[in-house]
Amino acid sequence: MPTLSITKAYADGDILLESDLDEIRDALLTFLNTTKIDADNIQADAIDGSLIADDSIDSEHYVAGSIDNEHMAADSIDSAQYVDGSIDPVHLAALGQQLSSSSGAFSTVSATYVDVTNLSVSITTTGRPVMLMLLGTSSNSFIATGDNTSDDSGGNLFKFLRDSTGICETQYRIVASGGGASTIGSVLPPSCIQHVDIVGAGTYTYKLQAKSAAGTPDYIQVNNCKLIAYEL
Repeated sequence: MPTLSITKAYADGDILLESDLDEIRDALLTFLNTTKIDADNIQADAIDGSLIADDSIDSEHYVAGSIDNEHMAADSIDSAQYVDGSIDPVHLAALGQQLSSSSGAFSTVSATYVDVTNLSVSITTTGRPVMLMLLGTSSNSFIATGDNTSDDSGGNLFKFLRDSTGICETQYRIVASGGGASTIGSVLPPSCIQHVDIVGAGTYTYKLQAKSAAGTPDYIQVNNCKLIAYEL
């Protein structure tokens, strides 16, 4: 720690000479201009913001890791302050993701909507769009639809609900060119049933329903599928 030391002693009646004053002056100039004041000569908490010139502290004068959340004003950092590509997935808030149990061997010939077994999930979102999709399992997974071609009115339907509100209805219909009394059908991959829900932050319950527009002999099967909901 630099210390200013002037050890000139005077007795009563001594004459103060110019050289004596020069000695004191030189000691002060050396201390202030050459030796200088370091942190040990400043009282703790003695310097506040009013004593620091505007724009005088740059990033080179911060101790690495010395600024934490408590020292940042709320809402003070916007996207313009981030280096492009500097935020990776590890530093993003976790996004919601929920996976249902398996539907098992579900089938219906109902002409009104019924819930597909187990295909329901609840998810808390941050306000990003929610992707809804059916996934297969390790067992034989598929969507099957059968259509009575004799009336040509078949139209097997799936509907996603958010809570009690229908948000997407999808029809799978087979039109036979010659008609007839037979029933034809198709087998589809689980992922063909999907939807993106644009919704604000909140907690929602999603589920899948199905119905056969014409009833028997039209039918729908959902075999060993799961419903996933996740934020994009």
